[in-house]
Amino acid sequence: MSIRYSYSDIVWVGAGQVLSAFAMLAMMKVWSIYLEPNDLGLMALIVGIASILLGISFGPLFHGIFIFYNEHAVNGNAHSFRAVSSSIIKRRGISAAILIGVVGYPISWYFGLHWSTPILVAGLLAVDVIRVFEQRLFAASRRHRDVAMVAAGDAFFRLCFVWIFLHTLQHSPYTAIVGNQFGAFLFVVVMRISLRLEGYTVKRHVVPLEIQGEITNAICHIAKPLLPSMVLANLTEMGNRYIITAILGLHAAGLFVVGYGFVKRPYGMLNNIGEMTMVPGLRWAVTNGSAGDIVRSRRFSIMFISSISIIGALLFFVLRDPLVTIFLSGKYADVSEILFGLAVAITLFNVANVFNWFSLTLGDSRVVLLNNVVGSITTVVLTIVLCLMYGLIGTVWALIIGYSMQLVTSIFTYQACKRRYQLAQV
Repeated sequence: MSIRYSYSDIVWVGAGQVLSAFAMLAMMKVWSIYLEPNDLGLMALIVGIASILLGISFGPLFHGIFIFYNEHAVNGNAHSFRAVSSSIIKRRGISAAILIGVVGYPISWYFGLHWSTPILVAGLLAVDVIRVFEQRLFAASRRHRDVAMVAAGDAFFRLCFVWIFLHTLQHSPYTAIVGNQFGAFLFVVVMRISLRLEGYTVKRHVVPLEIQGEITNAICHIAKPLLPSMVLANLTEMGNRYIITAILGLHAAGLFVVGYGFVKRPYGMLNNIGEMTMVPGLRWAVTNGSAGDIVRSRRFSIMFISSISIIGALLFFVLRDPLVTIFLSGKYADVSEILFGLAVAITLFNVANVFNWFSLTLGDSRVVLLNNVVGSITTVVLTIVLCLMYGLIGTVWALIIGYSMQLVTSIFTYQACKRRYQLAQV
């Protein structure tokens, strides 16, 4: 893999992520115009359930699919890999739908939510699973132009229909969720019609039992040890809004979600660019035993993620008031007070994540679990304590301290993982 090819990958994935980020910022503007902080807080809690389920139930599987697809595809097993992996995803989806129905309706009744809430959560989860599955296969096969098209297209479809629904119908969190889901569903239909899907065949593909077992074992080798780690990571990132709601109420949760989403989007874009472009190349280097490429990839990844993240944090500090004025509305002016702190916290998280990529690609998901355990426990405990003492500012400080601990742990565990890998090569 040449550096030039890596730069080309970064350009394509970056273009898609930038367009997606602009669409998401525009969506936040729409939310801030049509929804009060209380309503936005409720919407975020409902949508957050789908996001947590996506990360916990399917995130580990997507990591395994992403890492191993290309190895099987170059050996002529692309159709088999798609058939086996999609079957695993479908079975997990059925289990998730049953869980949402069994648990969701009693919870909706208890908290006085609309009867359609579990259906909306299941719908959001379904369209996200389909999109992410195809996007991961595109990224694994280095089809980064298609990755960019999926990222941008999904975001703009959602934006358009959220605005249409809120502008023409009732200004409520449920209207926003339905518009979001309708746009995402329509884009999935367009994507499946217009793009060549990796490993897809019209005829039913019968996979020999031996290959089925090989592919399943490869995916599960990554997915199973990652499950506890993904549970902790998703509960840490998404759980704040529920803690804030319990302590400070929906209004504060709405402000936090807007602020966190506003900062997280560009940082998440940067994280996605790094993961989708650098992990396949790193996996190639590990598979071929190219120690020089591994070292170069590590240095480039750390410099790329760290430098841009730090620049972003400085920009959020200098431009926090104009950014809130441009991209939000007066109802959310208080968000400017937490933007810089959130940018510092997510910078620390992004850099820690780079070390997690390398540990995972070297085949050690246990250290990622340890990293997330340290970060999650620290963050959750401090969020409760500091939120009670200092309000939203306390929540931001909890994130900064928690992600700092996670970064320090990630550096040490990666060094241990690297030493084990090098010893195995001697």
